[in-house]
Amino acid sequence: LGDTIRVSLPRRGWTAKTFEVTGRTVHIGEDGVRVTLSCIETGPAIFDWRTSEEMPKPAGGVPTLPSPTAKPVVSAPTMTEELYETRGGGGVKTRVRLAATTDNPFIDAWQFAWRPVSAPEPTLRGLTDTPEDMIDDVAPGPYAFGVRGRNARGIWSDWAWAGAAAVQGENAPPGAITGLSVQASGGAVAMLRWDRHPSLDVRQGGRIEFRHATAQAGASWQSSTGIGKSVSGGVTEATLPLKSGTYLARPYDAMGTPGPVSGIAVRAASIIPTTTVATLAEAPGFAGTATGC
Repeated sequence: LGDTIRVSLPRRGWTAKTFEVTGRTVHIGEDGVRVTLSCIETGPAIFDWRTSEEMPKPAGGVPTLPSPTAKPVVSAPTMTEELYETRGGGGVKTRVRLAATTDNPFIDAWQFAWRPVSAPEPTLRGLTDTPEDMIDDVAPGPYAFGVRGRNARGIWSDWAWAGAAAVQGENAPPGAITGLSVQASGGAVAMLRWDRHPSLDVRQGGRIEFRHATAQAGASWQSSTGIGKSVSGGVTEATLPLKSGTYLARPYDAMGTPGPVSGIAVRAASIIPTTTVATLAEAPGFAGTATGC
């Protein structure tokens, strides 16, 4: 045992391939003695090793996780805002949502903080078990938001602060009207329809105004004239006089801030129906050229 043998086996592509003998079995029978060998592939190259090639390696493999005893590191929080309606009649208010990230799986508690950029000290929020937090009733203005994380051993990360971010709240202009369409009704009425407006301060206390331009393309709010009455921002349809040209619709929030203009072109008959009463051909035999008429 331990000796090496060379095996040539054409169907496997072996030519004098080296194997180490790891076991041997001898069978004695009527047909003589038969020896069965158990072998393992080997080669001189595997023994060509120097101590300079030695690399330290933990018994459990190289870990990719951070150390649970090291100070964790977290990212600065990101901020998004939304409007919400209060139940007590307080109207529309602004909510701020904060979120942070980390690659440390041992963090089990988070704490967010915020302050107006003019304030010297931040307001600390309560602990959360997820990297998210929500702040209600935030006044418009510039703010700084921060976050820190604590791992299972009670070690806190450093505070990570984001740059100053402006909370617009109700000062943000409303979005554009989408899904605007028009349908003629009765030959004299245009029924305009659109999608429910996404801005809460348009749906509550806002309005939608309409204008009309004779141009089929390139119409603008300044080059058009008012048509019909404005409607509440919470409705999704309006009835206007039927005219050829372009209908324009524009949302206004509760503070009177206008949004983008949406338009749709219409080719329709005049609101005043006309018909041919009589025709008259003047001097059909005249062969000259008419001028000044």
